[in-house]
Amino acid sequence: LSLVGSEMCIRDSYETDNGFVSVDTTFNSVRHIVLDPVFKGADIDVSFGNVILDLKKTTLEADETIINIDSSFSGVVIYVPKGWLVRLKVDSFLAGCQDMRDLTETTDMTHTLYICGDLSFSGLELRD
Repeated sequence: LSLVGSEMCIRDSYETDNGFVSVDTTFNSVRHIVLDPVFKGADIDVSFGNVILDLKKTTLEADETIINIDSSFSGVVIYVPKGWLVRLKVDSFLAGCQDMRDLTETTDMTHTLYICGDLSFSGLELRD
């Protein structure tokens, strides 16, 4: 967020580079569907907005793949394919994390998706 004269500028950028997703947004909403064959990780920085990251059309190749999240006054929803093993390692301050996936599917124990970072006044949901 920056002020130019008396106008407020909204910061917003998101891209995918060879399976790696970068999202940096303030006062905005981003929905991103990863279409790369292999998901290699993500950096998500969101303030006063929300991010929806859909991973249902991609796969994991590495043993460990990391999503780093820095969220303030925001919401983050990540759609995870059935059978993915997900480990949450987030620090939260007046924030919440909820795994809403149906966990009755067989879990792939050879690949792990780590979701790490900091949440302040925010919410994180995992859905399938």
